[in-house]
Amino acid sequence: MGFEGPLNAILSGACASTGVIAKLGLDDHLDSFIGKSLSFVLVVLLNIAMMTLFARGLAQCSSAVEPALLNTAANLVLTGVFGSIVFSESLDALWILGSLLILVGGYMVISENKSQENKLD
Repeated sequence: MGFEGPLNAILSGACASTGVIAKLGLDDHLDSFIGKSLSFVLVVLLNIAMMTLFARGLAQCSSAVEPALLNTAANLVLTGVFGSIVFSESLDALWILGSLLILVGGYMVISENKSQENKLD
């Protein structure tokens, strides 16, 4: 197994985190029907890409835990970053600490899963 499975899971989380497009499409500042329609189509396409990448990640990883954790971690972290960039939301120290704990916890679970697989081989 290479990096394809984990990479697909992370890209899936990145697609999921672009929900900011849905928020912008439903915002009152976007008055035109064409703009709202394009936003809707883009959200649907990103959701299709997310599910496709996640399914590939599941198929390419040795366990379902790895892509699920990578997808969730990427989604949570990137959603916060996109919210900060697009909506000027503040990312305080507690948010950064929480994100780091999510990433470290995911790494611990994945590395424990890998060490158990190596023991079985």
